[in-house]
Amino acid sequence: GFEVGVSGVDKASTLAKFCENVLHIGRENIVAIGDGENDTNMIKYAGLGIAMKNACKELKEVADAVSSHTNNESGVGIEIERILDSSDETALNKLLLNVKIKQAKHLEDTISKLSDNAEKLQSILSSALDLERKIKELQI
Repeated sequence: GFEVGVSGVDKASTLAKFCENVLHIGRENIVAIGDGENDTNMIKYAGLGIAMKNACKELKEVADAVSSHTNNESGVGIEIERILDSSDETALNKLLLNVKIKQAKHLEDTISKLSDNAEKLQSILSSALDLERKIKELQI
């Protein structure tokens, strides 16, 4: 299908503003369920992101879990029931473990980026010091 939206506004930003400003809950307490490419940022944003069985490949790759049901098979309702059903502790613990893994991967990615940036800054600083030495040599 064809979708039209406002630049800079997507499901993730709308969900974030609504949950933070209206419901006063943080992203770690949000569950998002989707099936389309336009759900990707929302699934990434939520503390727990679930892709439907019939979701696009890209969404399944970023989701914390993939439902064994499609949206046409009441997959959304089934996933909500599974999360709320305290008797299904195994499924809930698995979902929570997936969230922890997602958080660990995000932290690992962040540390890797910081390390890369530190190396770049070190290189820039070294170049700046070399340039400063050369300028001083020319002034003598």
